Amino acid sequence: MRLVTAGVLAVVAAFASGASALAGPGSPDMDYSSDDLVCRFGYWDGCDGWVATNRLALLGVSRRATPVAAGAARVEDAAARGKARDALLLLVKSRDDHVAAEAVLALGRAGDARDIATLAKIAADAQSTRKTRRMAALGLGHLPIGSPAQADEARKVLVSALAGGIRGTDEFACFWANCAYALAMRGDAAAVPLLFDMRRTIVEEGDPRAYPEVVGAICYALGALGHEDVLAELGSQLRLRREVVLRKVYAGDARWSVLHALAQMGGAKPVGLLREAAIDKRDFVRCVALQALGGTGGAADDASVKILRDALANDNVPLCRQMAAIGLGRTGHASAGAALAAAMDKASSVDRRFIAVGLALWLRRTPDPKLSAQLAALLADSGSADERVPLMVACGLAGVQAARPSIVGAMPKSRAGQAAASASFALGLLGAGPSELKLLHEVVAQSTDPTARREAALALGLLRDHSVVDQLADIIRSKAPDMDRGAAAVCLGRVGDDADIEFVLGRIADRGTSDPLRACLVHGLGRLLDRDEGARLGRLVANGRWYWETDIVDPFSDLRALME
Repeated sequence: MRLVTAGVLAVVAAFASGASALAGPGSPDMDYSSDDLVCRFGYWDGCDGWVATNRLALLGVSRRATPVAAGAARVEDAAARGKARDALLLLVKSRDDHVAAEAVLALGRAGDARDIATLAKIAADAQSTRKTRRMAALGLGHLPIGSPAQADEARKVLVSALAGGIRGTDEFACFWANCAYALAMRGDAAAVPLLFDMRRTIVEEGDPRAYPEVVGAICYALGALGHEDVLAELGSQLRLRREVVLRKVYAGDARWSVLHALAQMGGAKPVGLLREAAIDKRDFVRCVALQALGGTGGAADDASVKILRDALANDNVPLCRQMAAIGLGRTGHASAGAALAAAMDKASSVDRRFIAVGLALWLRRTPDPKLSAQLAALLADSGSADERVPLMVACGLAGVQAARPSIVGAMPKSRAGQAAASASFALGLLGAGPSELKLLHEVVAQSTDPTARREAALALGLLRDHSVVDQLADIIRSKAPDMDRGAAAVCLGRVGDDADIEFVLGRIADRGTSDPLRACLVHGLGRLLDRDEGARLGRLVANGRWYWETDIVDPFSDLRALME
């Protein structure tokens, strides 16, 4: 697709400086998600939500529809990428906050260290909107470390903003947390002493204005950057018996992020701390530790696996049992399959969904025809629509070909909803024949549900069916509502490649494009430019907390929204 006309950059510049054609939904400063500019792409709940957030790390495969030989580098169009960068440098000045924020993040995803100065300036500008500064911080996280001078510039801006945020009065602390996460993404070890002093000052002074999600992000960055040098500090944070209670509606606990930092570190000492936390008397510590332990223990870690098996069988808190099920499956330990299968027989309907996903993760590494047949039978016999959704995902993850008829049969006639989304994703994992490919294309073309359309497009990308790119482009060109066209634009960014950059630039510059749709197109452009398809952000979010509770802030909410 190379349909862009001459003068695109001039048109982009006119839109960047002009007034917004349409207002974006809600207050720009209140928006957590980058994908819900025109439509809410939707969170999945339960174990399928855990998979949706973590699947990039779990699968480790490209979602681009254009096939690339194993070990070969993807062909890049340097000229098109250059035009995209020029356009984004203009769009970051847009008066529409959604467009500007998406352009800021897209510039980071493009991965050119020359843009450190631009994003650092935006992140440091107190007059910029909250959303734009949040995206500038994450954009800096995506950029290479650069020259010593560039690295120093990015570090100073991120650390300065973070230090100011600790004593801030703004209850929406995502920007400050994102500054810490950006330092972790950049691998900037020179920031460790500064973060170390910052965390210690907070704890020693007991500042009531310090937000736990910000403290947690600092702890996470310390773990990601400092390794065992900061273990004493992380252990100290875990041992704190009481966290600062924030304003009436916000309370939190930085120990969430400490546990995830330990999971990122790996090694005997961090895993030992996770084992201690996995038997902690505090439910909210225990359940996250069990989740994190599954990603670090490994098939030879008998001690960790014993803790996970015991929690699955005996813990009286459902969430802890559920996290133990997923964690146990992830270890790949020889005993995990039998333990999960035994637990399945006596589990509640809700627990069984998590056990099924845990078993599927185990089966991905250790094929077992008998246990695969058990998953297929569960799906075929289930009379619960809520239960079929994670079971379809589980069968896809486990490669259970016998479940294919049940998955196709579960596709609703409306081609919408979680059932359609899960069935589509499962078929993308299992492979698809002509009739199933036709079904997936129908979901892309007909679904009124952006989540189902996204999952079908991703499935076709996994199946290397390049015709989905043209299909999405046709939707973007059409006179369909902006919600449908915006969803297609984001999907195109996920499954397209450099050959589609100029098409997207042309639609961004089109005078008939509304600002909300333009923002979605810019978001899609950022995904097209992202060489690692989100893996840098994915590594940060992998194993992160993916659910809400009423009394604890989710420190990964902003990042998780950008993942799925």
